Amino acid sequence: KPLPGAAPANFKGSVGKFSLNSYIDKKQLSTDDAVTLSLRITGTGDIKRIQPPDLNLGKDFEVYDPNVIKENSTMGPDGLLLNEKIFEYLFVPNNPGMYTVAPQFVYFDVDSAKYVALNDQVFTLNVMQGQRKKGDITIPVVKKEVKDIRPIQTQTALKKERRPFFRSTMFWILCLLPLLSFAGA
Repeated sequence: KPLPGAAPANFKGSVGKFSLNSYIDKKQLSTDDAVTLSLRITGTGDIKRIQPPDLNLGKDFEVYDPNVIKENSTMGPDGLLLNEKIFEYLFVPNNPGMYTVAPQFVYFDVDSAKYVALNDQVFTLNVMQGQRKKGDITIPVVKKEVKDIRPIQTQTALKKERRPFFRSTMFWILCLLPLLSFAGA
């Protein structure tokens, strides 16, 4: 069946029954610091179709694309499939001041046949002026350790090709040695 027509503007197609938990790593920072916000969405429904919610922080923040940190499905004790998906947002404040960050996740609840907007928490950020001036754009360095690719070797050591052991002089000596020792005995 198609969904009812009056969908909210921030609805991204999630259908099921979900809950939202949000976490922020710091509430006091300077314009030089980056903030990490994690959104944990759990519940029953198609976890693959859940898109990251928009934060709508405006021009006061430099917002980077969210990353999916975890996506997990497990069978619950009642036989229902319980899903979990964690998004991580990274953003940098441009100007000092007091700001509120209110993450919101909107889904269609199948049981009540209504759109539900989840607001877990409203975070208040106290941003102080850092050494970065207005208009300076600096991208925060996020180091991720990659263990599946070996580093590129810049130096090569070439060796002269050795002759194969098969049919060499030593091969024939070692082959004839048992026969000569048997004949000598």
